[in-house]
Amino acid sequence: MLKLNMGSNGQPIKMQEITSPTIYLDLCALMDIVIKSNYRDKFKAVLFNKKGTLLFSWIHILELSDVTDKEQLKSYVSFLDSLIENLGFIDVLPAAVIAKENKKLQGDNNVNPPMDERLFSFFDTVIMNTKSIKPLSFDWLLTNLNHPVIIEYKKVFHLKFNSYLAESQEKKKRDKKYESRIKIVAKGANLPVATRYIEDDILKSFLREGKELSPNSWRDFYHTVVPVAYCDYVLLDGCFANKAKSTIDRLRRNNYTAPMARVFTKIDEFFVDLENYRLN
Repeated sequence: MLKLNMGSNGQPIKMQEITSPTIYLDLCALMDIVIKSNYRDKFKAVLFNKKGTLLFSWIHILELSDVTDKEQLKSYVSFLDSLIENLGFIDVLPAAVIAKENKKLQGDNNVNPPMDERLFSFFDTVIMNTKSIKPLSFDWLLTNLNHPVIIEYKKVFHLKFNSYLAESQEKKKRDKKYESRIKIVAKGANLPVATRYIEDDILKSFLREGKELSPNSWRDFYHTVVPVAYCDYVLLDGCFANKAKSTIDRLRRNNYTAPMARVFTKIDEFFVDLENYRLN
């Protein structure tokens, strides 16, 4: 949850606190909920009742920067503002999250692997620069979608994904042992969080299929890996929901026991399960 506290010097301090159930929706799912009043009202009621957290990422911002319908953007921002105290920022770059997980495994308890401190800082800085009258607000999205940081991040996410796939596809062609490893689940320690194994298996699925990817597959990839590793609920498009479910099944069959999200592609089924959620 995003909170505004007062520091000892009297200055406001923005903080985030994540509470379960944690929910991650790709942009299409989120927009479906935003534009349909019955879904929108129901989502708010359930989220508030369960005291859960809707997680927001750089990928949402990057996709919003391509939206040209100003009224649609306003609806999106209004919806986020209505949930402001039940929002959090999640880091969806698997490599960055895994690096933080490694620090935590080495005993550094000051790191919180899934939390995106850079996005939280960007949120804070942009609000201060725009002198928003609301201390916690997403109004800045309406005027900052061409911010240099957003343009830079769009390139970073896209290039990281494409370069990995290109390198892996070349390796597959020249290395028969690597080609055989693509068919099996990675072996490793049964860690408390399965981020690295989820990433590995989903990337292998692209190579196993050998299909040409859509230009925006990288966005769905980042919507999937870390959210599945850290959230209670993830709502994705059909293709990536199926990929995620297949990966979870493969990891479970190979005795990986880390918690992983309940993955949905149909909003009605997602709501039924969420309404029955009970904190363990």
